[in-house]
Amino acid sequence: MDLLKKIRVLAAEKGVSVSKVERECGFSKNSIIKWDKNMPSGDKILRVAQYFGVSADYLLGNKDSESSEYPEMYFSFLRGAKELDLSKKDLDLLLEVARRFKKEDK
Repeated sequence: MDLLKKIRVLAAEKGVSVSKVERECGFSKNSIIKWDKNMPSGDKILRVAQYFGVSADYLLGNKDSESSEYPEMYFSFLRGAKELDLSKKDLDLLLEVARRFKKEDK
């Protein structure tokens, strides 16, 4: 799967448009769409990877798995954080609590 297609799939899974990804990553309008023909800088790839919580290697096709250092529950917290206006520190604390609960379930 090519870079643009992976971004479209990730955006759909997250429930956002590619335009929203561009805005939230600080890119100009339609810039991601142009990546189909022109490879973006490493910095831009990293911003998109961080936005989706995947590795840059995954976006570039060097890794089959989309896993990264962040588990999916982190992104659930992020979605809720916008509604509750939680800080990153609060999110990290919630994630740590969730990890502890998960360890206790095993």
